[in-house]
Amino acid sequence: MFRPKGVANRCLRTKVNLTEEQLKGLFWQFDTYGDRRLSKQELNKAFNNLGSSFPAWRTWRALCHADENGD
Repeated sequence: MFRPKGVANRCLRTKVNLTEEQLKGLFWQFDTYGDRRLSKQELNKAFNNLGSSFPAWRTWRALCHADENGD
């Protein structure tokens, strides 16, 4: 297959429907201290491990929406 120079191989992603509880379970696997709170680093690692495109950006967006008190 012809691929322009500098273009990396891209994985095909499959959509998977998860319940809210299943999704929470996936993220809680990255809760290093077991305190039921994900730090910025833990959340970024979760997005990265789950194959997210632009995990750092997704982490930032998630924290903008979910972190009401900025801690």
